[in-house]
Amino acid sequence: MARDAIPPTPATWVIGDVHGHAATLRRLLDAIQAHDEDARLWFVGDLVNRGPDDVGVLREVLALGERATVVLGNHELVLLACAAGATAPRDDDTIASVLAAADASALVEWIRHRPLLVRAGNDVLVHAGLHPTWTLSVAEAAAARLHAALRAPEWADWLRTVWPFRGRQWPTTRGGPERDGADLHALVSIRCVMPNGDLEGRYKGPPGEAPPPLRPWHAAPSPREQGLRVFTGHWAAQGLVTTPAFVALDTGCAWGGHLTAYRASDGALLQVSARDGAVRDHCSASISGVPFPSLP
Repeated sequence: MARDAIPPTPATWVIGDVHGHAATLRRLLDAIQAHDEDARLWFVGDLVNRGPDDVGVLREVLALGERATVVLGNHELVLLACAAGATAPRDDDTIASVLAAADASALVEWIRHRPLLVRAGNDVLVHAGLHPTWTLSVAEAAAARLHAALRAPEWADWLRTVWPFRGRQWPTTRGGPERDGADLHALVSIRCVMPNGDLEGRYKGPPGEAPPPLRPWHAAPSPREQGLRVFTGHWAAQGLVTTPAFVALDTGCAWGGHLTAYRASDGALLQVSARDGAVRDHCSASISGVPFPSLP
């Protein structure tokens, strides 16, 4: 008697910063579906803000159910801070639409229960990056501590004590709000660090143009375990980077660039232009490790 066939493991696609571009996301999900039915979808965070339809993006991702894994980005933290009364939307924020939605309470509850870091085997999903002094176990412990605080009934009080999360000095040896704020900054906002490990929150340009002595977090010496692959977004000026150890997927959807999805198994890419919805399909061959030009 023939043995039953074992169905293949669903593919995992990692999706960059969406920033409220619901129509662009729908086109990208359709393109993924055409290649991999029931694919698992990892989102690097920043689903919301700066785009035309934050509520539509959130509802689209919620409708994916357990297929979608989402980590919090800095713009989700801004939304939560506004909901907690820790700050107010800036003139260029679009998250007020979420707070005014009929299902605002449910959306905020769903957001605050998202993790800050996810690991599957040697693959790690985090919005901005990992502080270079962290091993993965240290990063996981920090993310778990902060995730528990956001899920707690008194989450709004806690968030008001750490907002704005602008802790800079490293190592953060003290506990309490200073430590929590610095660890939040590292997970959802890190770009560059000083030689002593202090966080630098102002520079947003290309990594190769960072003024000395700044160094991109992923280029600084680190005790982080070998063999890991870290998926991030957050740094639009960095653009698409695909290496065996580090994959960056913020390709400027918020600024009229494109939304990118990366298939974890082979490095195949799908991209959708935020300007005109054009789809570029690069699934015919792996391009892992090769920088790919942005859409014009």
